[in-house]
Amino acid sequence: MKNVSLAFLVSVFTLTVITSSAQNKTFGIGTSTLNPNAALQVDAVNQGLQLPRLTTAQRTAMTLDPVKDKGLMVFDTDLNGIHVWDGSKWVNNAKIPLPIDETLTNSVDGSSLFRIVNNGTATGNFRVASFENTNPNNTAPVVSLANPSSGYSLYSKSTGTGENAWFEVSNPTSPGSPVVAITNGVGLAGLFQVTNKTAGGTALQGMTNSD
Repeated sequence: MKNVSLAFLVSVFTLTVITSSAQNKTFGIGTSTLNPNAALQVDAVNQGLQLPRLTTAQRTAMTLDPVKDKGLMVFDTDLNGIHVWDGSKWVNNAKIPLPIDETLTNSVDGSSLFRIVNNGTATGNFRVASFENTNPNNTAPVVSLANPSSGYSLYSKSTGTGENAWFEVSNPTSPGSPVVAITNGVGLAGLFQVTNKTAGGTALQGMTNSD
């Protein structure tokens, strides 16, 4: 009888909490100060919210409705990321929303504001970063770098045995140049230098098969 009474009291207490929260249209966990703009509010110290954890196979095997299941979130244990069903496909939380317009007033000395590192061992050739503009009506630069300080606008360093930088115009009818160097300052428009005298390399080499 004592067990039945205890269970009954717990049920009544739980029902009271849920009813009170429902009246505020907010269900709160770990807090009594509810945010009316939130349907669910979870406050905790040294704890986090854990979503359902599925493998990629389990996630992609789900039969989802484009309307009813829109906004469904799971954590993919194979890809180590949160995935959201947008109504037609799974969207990874690693996707960067565009456009991005950020201004940083301070940074750590020697750090990078944007850095991508590939330290994998997979075979095959692939780009670490690729910027493409496939709009034929857009004549703006694909990548624009501006640096009003005395440092470099672009710095490229390679520790391998291949070319450090490659610029190519692959359209045979294009009158454009792979590289254009213009300066309105007092320095050089371009500087090519070999600092390893035993390499026997050439600082600058130009070739053409046209007239």
